[in-house]
Parts: sequence; structure tokens; C-alpha cells
Amino acid sequence: MYADSIDKNYEIKIKPFLVQIVELRKKGFETRHIAKALDVPIKDFEGALERYDDFNYAYQEATQHLIADLSGVVFGRATGTDGRCDKDGNPLPPDEKLALELLKALDPRFRPKKENTYTFRIENVIDEVEEARGRLQDIIEGELAEEDGEEEN
Repeated sequence: MYADSIDKNYEIKIKPFLVQIVELRKKGFETRHIAKALDVPIKDFEGALERYDDFNYAYQEATQHLIADLSGVVFGRATGTDGRCDKDGNPLPPDEKLALELLKALDPRFRPKKENTYTFRIENVIDEVEEARGRLQDIIEGELAEEDGEEEN
């Protein structure tokens, strides 16, 4: 009747509970916890997400909803507009560290620059300079010899 355990678990344990699964995801439950609550092996749950487009779409939409909610909370905290107050009822100031982390995630200009580092040995540099000097000396001597040869003719 079912092609494999993914199909069986989807039809019996996942499909009848799609609305509840979406609500759990919107509340922030992790995939592994939702699968465990449904008594579905995580591999079958993830396999169903890959196999059934309607399930995947609903699950991803719930995930995007969760991300939007979390982004709003983080933005409010970072800007100090979340309405939080201290014990005396004074509004809490913006969280500068959180604001910077948010900017790093959103704007490439705030991401740390990667520094290029080079390791070398001074002996290797000296050897390369000596080789280059020798090649340059050979070129100069060759050109001087050609000029001398032209002057003699």
C-alpha cells in the first residue's frame, strides 16, 4: 500500500496534523522536536519534506513566519523600540552589540574585512632578490655588449 516508510509516516502521522505542525513551527519548535512529538523518525520527516511539495511549502512558510517574528524582536531590541523597561519603569536603551550584529548580517559594509597574511622567511626573500639582481645584471651586460658591438662596426 505504501512505497516506503516515508510515505507511510506521511500519510498516517504527518498529513493529518499539517495545521498543528505549521503552528508548532511558527512557535519556534525545531524539526527534530516536531518529528519526535509525532513519533516519526527524523529521516522520514525530512524525507517527507523533500518528497511532498505541499508539506514542504507549508513548513517553509511557517519557518519564514518564525524568522520574521524573530527579526522583529531582534530589531526592536537593537533599536530600543521593544518597550522593555528596567525595574524603575525607565525604557531600556538600544542594545548596541545586537544592533552591530544585525548590521553585519544585513549589510556587507559592516562585515569584518578579511586580512591577508603572508608568511615568509627572510632568507627566501634575499635569495629571490639576488636572483632578480643577477638576471637584471645579465640583461644589462648583454645590452652593453650589443652596444659595444654596434659601435665597433
